[in-house]
Amino acid sequence: MLKFGTMGPAVAFPFVLLLVYLCSNSYCATYDDSVNLMDKVLDGYVSRQRPVLDQSHGIVVSLGFYLLTIQDFDEVAEKFSAYGLLYITWSDQVITWDPKDYGGAYSALFKLSDVWYPKLVLTNPYSKLSDLGDDWMIVRIYNSGYTSFVPGAVFDTSCSADVTYYPFDTQTCALDFNVWGYVGTEVYLIPFLDEVDTTSFTENGEWALDSTSVTRIPGGLSTSDTIRFSFSIKRKSTFLIINVILPIVFMAVINMLVFLLPAESGERLSYSVTVLLALAVFMTLVGDNLPKTSEPMPVLSYYLMILLILSTLMTVTTIFNLNIYFKKGQVPACWRRLYRIIFCFPCRFRKKKIHKNNKVYPNDCINDSKTPIETVDISDREEPEPEITWQDLSVAVDWIALAVFFVGTIIVNAVFLVILAKNKDVAFN
Repeated sequence: MLKFGTMGPAVAFPFVLLLVYLCSNSYCATYDDSVNLMDKVLDGYVSRQRPVLDQSHGIVVSLGFYLLTIQDFDEVAEKFSAYGLLYITWSDQVITWDPKDYGGAYSALFKLSDVWYPKLVLTNPYSKLSDLGDDWMIVRIYNSGYTSFVPGAVFDTSCSADVTYYPFDTQTCALDFNVWGYVGTEVYLIPFLDEVDTTSFTENGEWALDSTSVTRIPGGLSTSDTIRFSFSIKRKSTFLIINVILPIVFMAVINMLVFLLPAESGERLSYSVTVLLALAVFMTLVGDNLPKTSEPMPVLSYYLMILLILSTLMTVTTIFNLNIYFKKGQVPACWRRLYRIIFCFPCRFRKKKIHKNNKVYPNDCINDSKTPIETVDISDREEPEPEITWQDLSVAVDWIALAVFFVGTIIVNAVFLVILAKNKDVAFN
């Protein structure tokens, strides 16, 4: 241990000054000092009046937002919910004191209702309009008048959903705050930063935070300033791709295979109707997760509608083709002519020539002269064209329908992907 008795006066004097300085600047306020401080500064204080000595001047209120998590975005109800903290500061020119008079107390906590505070209101709420702050909350005021207030809440706001590129959509929602009852010349709202503080942000399972921004909308002589905290959120689409998009694409592909199913199996119609109903069910599921509005309509809804139309046409074609396959009797001349034109049917049975004057030699070991015993002259002949049946016509319809619907499905999927590619920054990032 260092003993002052062993040190000379020149060495001990600086240590004495340091101890005096530390004691004079230490926080040694007692309970009575804190009570006297609150009684003194609140004596004659009116919490309804702006704490500005010159009432012709405005009071500057700084605003910041700490985003903790995105609770939910309901695109059907068009509701955005975010949980966060507002950091509000201003200068109270009435509540000031000298810390030396109160045991070095440089700050104190006050009940919210005992002091003036800016009654911030969320001006675009989802349900009801209310001010931010409850009686149980407290504010911290420093001896210079600097005041800080940090309320927290779950903020529910209305947010119009743009589901054009659902499920690869990006939504932009905002929280608008202004001071209720004051005009722009009485209370100036200014943001702390140009973006929302996300240092303590927790990711949402369905939505990813893309970007944030803070905008000040100045008021005037009749309106108050507004601070807008904007959030750009991007849907995590992997779940919907696996459970919605891919099953729809697979059903669109297997729907065409109905034309490869033998007509004798008796399962063609039930197969086609089953796929049609499955597409209708998926269309209902997608519609339940979208806002009930026609502007804008999601591209996915158009895609499902076109696939549903194609599936309906396949079912109608299947019924028509089964009717052809099980018909009896001779095929009309117009259908036979069309069949011949499409499949070049006569080309398969051209004339086959056999050379004339073919000589036949007997295979007889006794006849050594090798002279022919018979000369056969065979004229040109052609293979007879088989009769075209209803079953042949049905098979032809199957192959034509398979080709047409295959090309149609490829075009529909290509157009759908091209439209999404225009939004590739959202869809594929």
